[in-house]
Amino acid sequence: MSKAAELLTHIAEGLDLPPETSAEPQLLLTGRRQVSVEGHRGLRRYSPERIEVRTGRGCACIDGRGLRVCFLSPGRLVVRGKISTVSWEDAP
Repeated sequence: MSKAAELLTHIAEGLDLPPETSAEPQLLLTGRRQVSVEGHRGLRRYSPERIEVRTGRGCACIDGRGLRVCFLSPGRLVVRGKISTVSWEDAP
C-alpha cells in the first residue's frame, strides 16, 4: 500500500470514520448471486467463469458461472451470476 493510502486508512481509523472513507476496498456479497466491490481499480481478468477485480490492496477473484459486470463506475463495480467462490490475492 502506498504511503498516502496508509495515512488515509490511519486517519479514518483514528477518527472512527466509516470504512468507505478509507483506502480499504470493500466487498459485499449478496447471497450467491451478486458481489459489489467498492474502491476498485479496474478489471484484471473477465470471463463468464472468473472475474478478477484490481484494488489498492490486491485482487478480488470471483469464480462461478454466467458472471457479468452489471454496473461499473469509478468507485463501484457490481458482478452478478452464480457465484461459487470469492477469494483474495494480495498485491506483491
